[in-house]
Amino acid sequence: MIEALLARPSSAEVTHLITTVTNDNQASWALFEGLANRWRTRLERSPFFHQQTHFAGAHATEWLARIGPLPR
Repeated sequence: MIEALLARPSSAEVTHLITTVTNDNQASWALFEGLANRWRTRLERSPFFHQQTHFAGAHATEWLARIGPLPR
């Protein structure tokens, strides 16, 4: 589905795929690592929405996942 969206003409200028995900979401990380490997590009990870700052401790920190540059 991600690749189908990126193949649309309206996505022609997209250079990176960016999302947030919790550190323990193994399925999502596996998907993003797989895409980065398939596209032979980088997957960068960094804390983005911090548990205490943004969620008052009620939700795990959301990490920024940034894949790119995308092949075009």
